[in-house]
Formats: sequence, structure tokens, C-alpha cells
Amino acid sequence: MIRHIVGALTGLALVSAAGLAAAQPAGAAPTPKPIPGFGAAPKPNGPGAPVQMIKVHGKSLEGNLEGDAVDRDVEVILPPGYAKSPHRRYPVIYFMHGFGITAGWFAAFMHAPETMLAASKTGEEFIVVLPDTDTKFGGSMYSSSPTTGDFESFIANDLTAYIDSHYRTLARRSSRGLVGHSMGGYGVWKVAMDHPEKWSSIYAMSACCMSARKETLESAQKMAALTIDQGVNGNFGVKAGLASMVAWSPDPKNPPFYADFPLKDGAVDQSVLDRWAANSPIVMVSAHVPQLKSFTAIASDGGDKDGSVSDRGPASTAPAAAAARPARSSRQGRGSTIDPPDTTTETHVENDSTSITTTVAARGAREARSAGPSASRTSEPPWSQKLVILATVLSRGLTGGATRPARRRAADRSRPGSCPDRDRGRRRAR
Repeated sequence: MIRHIVGALTGLALVSAAGLAAAQPAGAAPTPKPIPGFGAAPKPNGPGAPVQMIKVHGKSLEGNLEGDAVDRDVEVILPPGYAKSPHRRYPVIYFMHGFGITAGWFAAFMHAPETMLAASKTGEEFIVVLPDTDTKFGGSMYSSSPTTGDFESFIANDLTAYIDSHYRTLARRSSRGLVGHSMGGYGVWKVAMDHPEKWSSIYAMSACCMSARKETLESAQKMAALTIDQGVNGNFGVKAGLASMVAWSPDPKNPPFYADFPLKDGAVDQSVLDRWAANSPIVMVSAHVPQLKSFTAIASDGGDKDGSVSDRGPASTAPAAAAARPARSSRQGRGSTIDPPDTTTETHVENDSTSITTTVAARGAREARSAGPSASRTSEPPWSQKLVILATVLSRGLTGGATRPARRRAADRSRPGSCPDRDRGRRRAR
């Protein structure tokens, strides 16, 4: 169903802003704590869809060397009609927050419960899941590391399994979408490419860290001189640098950070930079073309003054880094290809003869422009407005609504990892 979730997801974008613990009864979202550097989260601007605050045990996070929480806070926003429709099942959108904040703060900033309620009045109902991935230095980078834990597998396996077993979901690839902003946008590329069998459609908002991270000798020396306390109490840039390091160059034998710094014998350690580059989506893409082509829909965006738009990365890092990180094996869907560019704001990746462009479709651009000045992308917005983005493309890949017997039978007949709706023919936005 092409349009089933476009209303709610577009609303989320266009607003101005294992084991388990028992879930709280669904109700209003609790007020998140203020975050240094970000302040207090916005107050609700009206009634919202019911929210449950739960904890999900991350088996994939057990034994992490930082001592980060294994039982993770998760905010689940339910369709307003969820309690009254006990036989209905819903598609799920997994929404990953950015660096330095929590899932609860991000949901409040996005006014997600209020948007869900408004969307339900147009018939768009689905479940939104926002996992908290805060760590000692401010964010997991949604990566797999013995130092912080395997957050890729936590999102793709632990979390989806919990949600499918505890909520009335449409538990199949064709009914799951993966969305994220900033660090979460980076996580969308990384988690989706490594676990394509879990998601039908993906949407990266203002993704960070697209190209290989570099360090000068001076910056590497400053980083290597930091203590744990200085890192934990550092500014945004300091913490982001350390969070990236422990995620991408972990070393269980190198305490107290349990990671390798990009400095060795008084010089920049290129081997560490190569390990970081291997986690860059621009480097990863050449080894994950089949995975990317298996998605029904891909969307990516950024403000036209956002540095990430021109973040294409130095081509010279690609061969060594790609060799350092082979693609994981996975089940593949079939049918769709990646959409050609329809707007002027795009992420374009080239490696040898491979050219892949991910962009927002023209239909989405037209709808955003029709929303008025608030949807303009012609000037750099403040951080609080960076989520004025387009979400139409993602909706093509998700199947929602009440579970129908015919659809259920079709899903039962399909092979693991396939997308029954897509197999009947690729649907294009007009």
C-alpha cells in the first residue's frame, strides 16, 4: 500500500521540531530531562498518541567494556486505536536519534506523539519505536564494538524481536522502516547495509559521518592526551571524536578507553584511520550494492547549507578501507532499484564504475513545497529546524493497516526476506 504511512511520517518530519522490564501503561510521554548543550525538550503542543516507556534487554550489548547499560530505555508510540482494535496489526518505524541526546528528548523535540494522533485522523496508523543509545561519551554510533557493545545487532535483532513478540506488529520485512537523524541517519546507512533483510525502506535525515574521518597530527595528539574524565565532561566535538574512536577502532587490550588512538610513534596512525574509514557509508556502499538495491525505497536528505550534503569523502581512502570491511552475508529481497535523482539536494556516491544516488522523489518535493515557507530548504535552518525534511519516498516500502487474510497468506507463501507487495511489481512515486 503506497500511501499507508506517508501522512504520519511526513508529519513527523514537518513538525517544527532476550529479557525485559514491565512496560508502563500507555499514556502521555513523561517529560525528558534537560540535556546540557541542548536544554529542555519542548513541551507538548497538544494531545498525543499513547506512549509506553519500556526497557529492552540487549543481549548484543552484554559484556561491553565501557559498562554502558545493557537494558535500554525505549519509547514506543502506539496508534490511537491500538487498544480498541485487538485483532489489528501494524507496520513499525524504528526511529534512531542523534548524538548527545536521548530517545525521549528527541521524541519530545519532534512532537512525535502529537503528530501520530493527527496522522491517525487521516487513516495513517503505525507504531513508532525510539530506542535510546546513549553511551559514556554520548552515542553508540550504531556500530558494533566490544567497547560499547554491538548496537547494530541490538537494533536489527534484539529490538525488532522484542517489539514483534510484545506488540501487534506486521512482523515482516515489508512492514518495517528504518529512520534516523544525524548520528541516527548515519546509523540508518550502516544498520541497513549490514542487515538489509530486516527493513523494506530506509530514510537518513542529515546523516553525519558519511565520509572517512581524518585527523591531523595536532588533532591526534590532542585526542591521545585526553583522560577519561576529560572525555566524559568534554564538549560536543571532544565527545563525538571519542565516541567514534571507541566504536570504530576498539581494542579490548588497550585500557582505559579500550580503543586505539590515531597516533603511534609520534605520527598519525594510518591503520587506525583505515579502520575508521571502513565504517564510512561512502566506503561501505561499493561492497553493499546488492543490499541497497534490495530495498523498496531509499530516502536521504540534508539542508542545502548542511556540510553533510557535500561530504563525499576522499576517494583515496576507499580501496584500503573497503578491503578492511567486507560485506556481511544476508538474505536479499528482489525487484526494486535505487531511484534516480529528482531534486537538487542529494547524496551521490561513486566508486569505480558504480554510481548510486539516493534522493527524495519529486512527488515528495512538490508536497513539501506546497506546505509553505516552513518547508523551504533554500537557506540554512537553525538546528531546531533541521528536521524540516521530506518523507514521502519511505512510505512506498511499508505495508500497513489491519491484517487481511489474503495478505497474510501471501506473506506466508513468500520466502524469508522477501517483500510480497514489491514482488507484485515495483511502485513508483508520481
